[in-house]
Amino acid sequence: MQTFPAVETLLPHRPPAIVVDAIVAFEKGKIRCARTVRPDEHYGPGMSAEGVVEFCAQAAILCEAMESGGAVRRGVLASIDDFVFPGAAAAGDALEAEITVKAKMGNLGLFECNATCNGFPLAHGFIKAAQS
Repeated sequence: MQTFPAVETLLPHRPPAIVVDAIVAFEKGKIRCARTVRPDEHYGPGMSAEGVVEFCAQAAILCEAMESGGAVRRGVLASIDDFVFPGAAAAGDALEAEITVKAKMGNLGLFECNATCNGFPLAHGFIKAAQS
């Protein structure tokens, strides 16, 4: 089983704004991250749609950090496109985000995001983000 660096060592965020618990899998251009939803979520009770998008965005930043071999100092969310939310998350639910890099142009990346809640579809959409 492969071990990965602690999320806190790769993200520019600090608690309670970190909404990824762990990196589950990584290969070039793709990452899978996990989160157990807490009752006192930073993004509202359970986890709001905005919190799910943030979960995906942080997973995308983690993909960038893993590919570059170090922590990302700063990330900028450029756009959120075509997100749909066929599910909802509540406290205690196990979330996974699978992020696939679809395109890169310099520091700007286009990421496809698929999130699940207890194995069922939670969200799908695209994020454009840049890192420095």
